[in-house]
Amino acid sequence: MLLFKFKACAQHTHLSRLLLLQLKLLLFTTALFLPVSNSCAESITFANDRHLESDAGYILLNWNNQKRIPVELQRADQPAFEQATTLYRGNNSSLMLSGLPNGTYYYRIRAQTGTWSDKVILNVTHHSLIKAWLLFALGAFVFLSIAWVIMRGAADES
Repeated sequence: MLLFKFKACAQHTHLSRLLLLQLKLLLFTTALFLPVSNSCAESITFANDRHLESDAGYILLNWNNQKRIPVELQRADQPAFEQATTLYRGNNSSLMLSGLPNGTYYYRIRAQTGTWSDKVILNVTHHSLIKAWLLFALGAFVFLSIAWVIMRGAADES
């Protein structure tokens, strides 16, 4: 009689282990096919203002990326980001852009698994050539005036 109870207990333990294994397998396969929500994905936003101005053709774009997750930065010539160009992929939190000609540029950024941020608009308007020549002439006049005062003072001392 004792032998019979031992066999029944052993079979019961074996069945419960089998059922537990099947339950774990069912939960695992169900979790594989559940949709993943983007609300858990990391959100990257620009730290700059939304409207930027540059009169020299360069700008430093900053974004919030404390966790150093991979990001993608894009630039476009239209606000709809048609024919957007990817400028950067990596895990930094800023990028220096230089050599930009006059025009309006649109930038957006995202974590590589996230959604796009609000766009940043950059207006580049270089100094006019007339303004550059006027500043050059003013600088030359100040330089020549100082040189003349120094030379005149040296001539009076001798």
